[in-house]
Amino acid sequence: MTNNHAESLTANVLVVGAGAAGLRAALAAIESGASSVLILTNRPAKRGGASPSSVGACAVVEGSDDSPAEHANDTLRGGYGLSDRKVVEQFASQAAIRLLELEELGVNFDRTPDGKLISRQLPGHRHPRSLTVGMRTGEAIVDALYQSLCGHPGVKLIDNVIVGELIVNDGVVVGAIAASQTALITIFADAVVLATGGVHANYGSVSFPAPDLNGDGLALAIAAGAKLVDLEFVQYFPTALVWPPQLAGGIWIGELRYRCAAWLINSKGERFMERYDQEHIELATRDVVSRAIALEIAEGRGTPHGGVWLSAIHSDEESIQSFLNESFPGGTFKTDDLITNGLDIRKDALEVAPIVHFHMGGVMINENAETSVSGLFAAGEVAGGLHGANRIENNALSETQVFGAIAGERAAAFASLHEKRNQRRTFRNYEVCVPSNPAQITSRVQQIMGEDVGLLRHESGLTRAIAELRELRKESSLGKASRAAQDVRAAWRSRNATLVGEAVAIAANARQESRGAHYRLDYPDQNERDWLARVVITQSNDELVVSEERIA
Repeated sequence: MTNNHAESLTANVLVVGAGAAGLRAALAAIESGASSVLILTNRPAKRGGASPSSVGACAVVEGSDDSPAEHANDTLRGGYGLSDRKVVEQFASQAAIRLLELEELGVNFDRTPDGKLISRQLPGHRHPRSLTVGMRTGEAIVDALYQSLCGHPGVKLIDNVIVGELIVNDGVVVGAIAASQTALITIFADAVVLATGGVHANYGSVSFPAPDLNGDGLALAIAAGAKLVDLEFVQYFPTALVWPPQLAGGIWIGELRYRCAAWLINSKGERFMERYDQEHIELATRDVVSRAIALEIAEGRGTPHGGVWLSAIHSDEESIQSFLNESFPGGTFKTDDLITNGLDIRKDALEVAPIVHFHMGGVMINENAETSVSGLFAAGEVAGGLHGANRIENNALSETQVFGAIAGERAAAFASLHEKRNQRRTFRNYEVCVPSNPAQITSRVQQIMGEDVGLLRHESGLTRAIAELRELRKESSLGKASRAAQDVRAAWRSRNATLVGEAVAIAANARQESRGAHYRLDYPDQNERDWLARVVITQSNDELVVSEERIA
């Protein structure tokens, strides 16, 4: 792979995004006969995104009493009835195949001394399914995929490039307009795969730190005519560290719930999860635990730094030592050192709180990773359909491999049938209106989303958010026209932040019930009669349009 820039490029298949889904799509496309694959990423190669932080990937492996049908059923149940059944069944049937293919690329999943795959059981799953490579499963998969692509002369990766617009001719996607740090780039492609991840950056400091995941793919897709679905369902990771500040946002400590049977305790010393899920207690699904913690804090039972206590003090020494050996070899996890920062999980309860971690919503796809726009495919977190109202744990990394592979294969097939059918138009005069304060607009979007479109929602806050986000979106489209690359990049960032923020808020306001990761204080109950339906957002004449699709 090479990293050189040009003002005009062509590719048989264009992949936007270089996380686990994008890299798998690129590999599948080139192996399926694509003559050339171009990967564009808005960050340095192999860095950023959410994929490298993933701890495990779920699949049904041989030698267990589990089955893909059971995996599908658990995924459907976890999605509270809103998942696309065909998408789920495709996922469950393909997960083990796609993950074990990675071993041929050098991903060494954890095995017992006699060679049997080790799998762990997690909340939402009724069987052990989580395959791991120590604590670096996602990182190992991204590394292996990247290295495998380096050997393909038909693959080119350009990093630090933002894609700001898809080119559509007669309802078919035929390329994109992008901007490096120094130049605008026109890409002509026979098929496009979106693999741009989630919306973390739209939530700022209350999110897992992934500043490159700002919903660009959603903005690209809806502007091209695609349907967005399930946008209201934003998953929070329930137990991220909030103190000390230098470790804030660390989600690895959440493994204490599974590995050491850690308890969640409020400021009154109560093990409060029994009030919210008597059967599973701390091992309830992420939506239940996150909501419980948020309510405890909102009702005045939070800890001094805005969280609750996560305590493994009662756990046996063997479990704690096993956790430390695996998660903190040498006393650290990546750059985090508990002891140096004054924490000893044998003696200290830890202050934790929910942070934005995953977006169940996305570009609507079918079981073949096809969107509603011809020539446009989507995979990974940017895609909607698999998870419904809530994602059960460790399905995300498996999703990247299943639908990344399918998207790449289908994009290559589409490209072979439509090769060179696009018009070689030039966009040398492309320019955008740049607002005077794009960074301030983006910062304000983050504040609005955290305050009014967060874990606990109400019509008053959502209505306020929609009105202000709409005004910010208008503001982001006003200003001095420019074709300078840095100006264009800044304008795209603020435009996408306001557009995606408004779309999420509109979807959340439309769903007048509570379901999965979407909790309305004014509609606290799940309403099967009226809301067994998916909220769909499209765009018409620059306005966002809401519709509902009933679940058959």
